[in-house]
Amino acid sequence: MKTSTFSKISLLAIFATLFVQIGAQLFAMLTIVQTLVKNPPKSFQMVKGDYGYDSSIFWNTIPNLTTLLFVIALIACWKTKARKWIIISFSIFICAGVLAMVVVEPKFAELITNESSTTLNEMTSTRYRLDWTLWFLTLLSGLVLTKPIYDRLN
Repeated sequence: MKTSTFSKISLLAIFATLFVQIGAQLFAMLTIVQTLVKNPPKSFQMVKGDYGYDSSIFWNTIPNLTTLLFVIALIACWKTKARKWIIISFSIFICAGVLAMVVVEPKFAELITNESSTTLNEMTSTRYRLDWTLWFLTLLSGLVLTKPIYDRLN
């Protein structure tokens, strides 16, 4: 089946935005989260106050853009063999998003508000492991897309 230019561009666009997100997550893990969990509750000061670190504009924009591009790529590649790989990748991406919204973000809010908790070190360790789990899921989602991209471009 002949592959349209639009389907190729849509695959490359989703791949690009997905790996922007993967890179941002890795940056956050290696810099922000490392600092945040280093010496709780003192280290929590980096996210508090008028000038605390806040990456919410990025995380409120890029995952939504990535989701939109997944839908566009799925529509553009619906009658191709790439459809299966896009659906698998999108499913993994959605699972990571649900994990982030339902588990990770509430745990982070609980962590920041319970500065005097006796289990603070355990809570920060859990947060750190969950962040790595999210990163690996997103990376897996991106790696799944390498198959249809390779096929479409050759």
